Amino acid sequence: MLSAIELAHKIVSGEMSEKVGADIIADISTKFDLPEFHELDTFKYASSEMPDRPFDELMFKRGIFEEATELDGKRQEVTARLAGEAREEQKRLS
Repeated sequence: MLSAIELAHKIVSGEMSEKVGADIIADISTKFDLPEFHELDTFKYASSEMPDRPFDELMFKRGIFEEATELDGKRQEVTARLAGEAREEQKRLS
């Protein structure tokens, strides 16, 4: 199963539409039932409201893309930190 961060990356890169990504993230979030974890609320809200509000579709897509961009940035930060730690470990072992 893809994590929300991986799905966010797919939204930002254009591999997945905002609607499909939000629907999958909302489904994952609902299955894990984490009431204090609000980082995915935008995806859940957009997923539930988009079908009934077609005139607001662009607003929802923008909101989803903005939140996906933020999550994707966190993914990039973690990847960079881990790469730096790996380089330091290589230097230490050399």
